[in-house]
Amino acid sequence: MRPDFPSFCDTTAKALLAFAVSFPAFASAMTTGDNALRFHIMLGGQHVGAAQWQWRAGGEQPYFADDQELRIAQRGGGAGASHRYRIERDPKTGALLVQRRLAAGPSVQEDEGRIEKGRLHLDRSLAGQSIGGDVPADAVMPYQLIGRLHDLALTTSRESAFPLFDLDGLRTTNARTAACGENSAAGLHCVRLATPTRREDWYFSADGRLQRIESEFAGLPMVMLRCESDCDRRVAQQFDVIGHLVVASPYRIPKDAAQKKLRFLLSREDGQTPVLVPTGDQLVVANGAQAVVTVCRNCGEAEVPSAEELARYRQPNAWVQSDHAEIRRLAARVGSQKHSVDSRMRRSVALMIKTLKPETGYIGYADALQTLRLGRGDCIGHAMLLAALARAQGIPARIVVGIAYADRFSGRRDVFSPHAWVQAWDGKRWISYDSALQDFDSTHVALAIGDGNPNQVGEAFLQLSRLKLERVGVVKPD
Repeated sequence: MRPDFPSFCDTTAKALLAFAVSFPAFASAMTTGDNALRFHIMLGGQHVGAAQWQWRAGGEQPYFADDQELRIAQRGGGAGASHRYRIERDPKTGALLVQRRLAAGPSVQEDEGRIEKGRLHLDRSLAGQSIGGDVPADAVMPYQLIGRLHDLALTTSRESAFPLFDLDGLRTTNARTAACGENSAAGLHCVRLATPTRREDWYFSADGRLQRIESEFAGLPMVMLRCESDCDRRVAQQFDVIGHLVVASPYRIPKDAAQKKLRFLLSREDGQTPVLVPTGDQLVVANGAQAVVTVCRNCGEAEVPSAEELARYRQPNAWVQSDHAEIRRLAARVGSQKHSVDSRMRRSVALMIKTLKPETGYIGYADALQTLRLGRGDCIGHAMLLAALARAQGIPARIVVGIAYADRFSGRRDVFSPHAWVQAWDGKRWISYDSALQDFDSTHVALAIGDGNPNQVGEAFLQLSRLKLERVGVVKPD
């Protein structure tokens, strides 16, 4: 399965943690029933990393292990991102032991738990929370998936539907398979695996050997090619993901213009209509395959959130830990709740700027607590912690992801870089605040809104490599 690195500013990282990391609790000797595959990983046609799978589908101790490493360039140098997944059955208790480790620079997410009596229990996670979910008895496990897709690829009918336990998201998801065409020249048979969050095409040879898996990463074609030799080949050149995600501006935008009402004409290279979201600061009008976007304070139509929506944006979650003691102590420094929401949010921004050191690289999908403990943050880290400070004060706050005219995080001039900021509910409108760039201005174009969960911004993020800014200009006063 493809790497599930979080879907926004974490596409690059500062440090690479190799797969030599030991997980003693999950160590087990290989037996004759074990299988192994190695892959080269290609992104946008360039060799960017490697992967290794090991699994045993039968017996009392089935297991699956997946190690992957990507070498990705970023501003200020850097190494990449990595993940390590493992699931195996405990022969004594019958429980399935699960471990996941995602690393992107100093941002490291570690989870460890078990599936027992039809439920996932996470005993340890970086967020310090114990969470879980139901796992149906008929859910297909990762060590069973390879064999199932192999059998489907070699049959005439490849359509099926089943619950799949996904190690990427540590949850059960609905999976479907279908035929994805034949590569007759190479004699390959293809079966497509689709879930609500991803799509992969698995290609098998006539004798049933898995040859490659095609998918997408950061909006770019990604291919895992089976490696028979030279499997330890090093990446010759780190892949510049950010270069593919920034959106070039047709003009240089002066600082004074950024404070005025701006209008953008956006399109996509694939001819589809850009995915955007209307907000109180942003009016979106579709014009065929183009989108006309007007941005300024209160340019958009006022939203009317439901009580349930406001409650959700007040609550802590795994990324915005507003109930944690360390974050609540920091929020207490903002001041009395007698002050207006705008006053408290501006004080929170000032506190963020004072508390966090500038971080010019993309350090990973750091959550609020990680950002606070690191003492520095990129745009995602700033947004998570700012939202946590707001929620700790009882202010509904949501995360906005999009693009902004800035070179601080991408290191490129005259471009709109991937960005994130916060909107807080003042009782009448959602108001935007940006502590990473120190101020919200009219160059912020919103693509998606969520509560901090990276899976909520996938579609919007994947379009960045295809997004094109045709025109931008100041709207003259009426």
